[in-house]
Amino acid sequence: MLFGMSMARRFAEQQPDILPLQFCLIRLSGLERQSANKDNSKERQALEVYIAGRFGKTISDPATWTSLAAAGLDAGLRAKARRIVAKYPDVSAEEFAEAKAVAEPLAGGPDMAIFLGDKSLLPAVAFQAGIVTLLLALLSIFCALVFRGGLAMRVLGVVAVKRDGSRAGRLRVFWRALVTWLPFVLGSVGLAILGRLLYAEPAVSGGITVPGAVSALALALFAALAIMSALLPERGIQDRLAGTWLVPR
Repeated sequence: MLFGMSMARRFAEQQPDILPLQFCLIRLSGLERQSANKDNSKERQALEVYIAGRFGKTISDPATWTSLAAAGLDAGLRAKARRIVAKYPDVSAEEFAEAKAVAEPLAGGPDMAIFLGDKSLLPAVAFQAGIVTLLLALLSIFCALVFRGGLAMRVLGVVAVKRDGSRAGRLRVFWRALVTWLPFVLGSVGLAILGRLLYAEPAVSGGITVPGAVSALALALFAALAIMSALLPERGIQDRLAGTWLVPR
């Protein structure tokens, strides 16, 4: 997780516009879905002008879309961003100021000021750290199945063995990796989905109690496993459940 936070901070420093752009695009998508029930054309136009004026250079730069920082922007959001820049290629200072007055409250008001301004990298780092750690978790699970050792095990130069000292098989090591990382993966994916739903359409907040509780429980389980493993350094919970021991390679 600390490695993920370090990488995430580097991404946030290199591409500081990515996360606020993502939030604005998600909010715009939510407004578009609501437009069938109410006229919000003024708000949508203001948010589009704001995106074009605030993030136009970032969107037009090909390097933006090849960076790891942009991994959270799916194809639909990327296409939407490019359409907005093509629609508003030259936003004047006056147009931007008018759009900003409408758009920033739409994008979350005071809470989003940290993202839309330059006050702090902490929220962006925390968000990106979750993404990076999730990618590392998935890679570790893949390595466990294919190479009989998770990513951290290969870096630390250790292997998993059974009680008789023979090397543990792929399925046993894979099970160990699942015990280690699956709660984090499920919790992170669940929170990402919930966050996107809530931010795009705040009105749905009343119907997410069950999935929200499941995500929180999964992350709490991951934290508990991490704490218990730290308290049992000679043999962590995942090794006890998988019937493995870690020894030098």
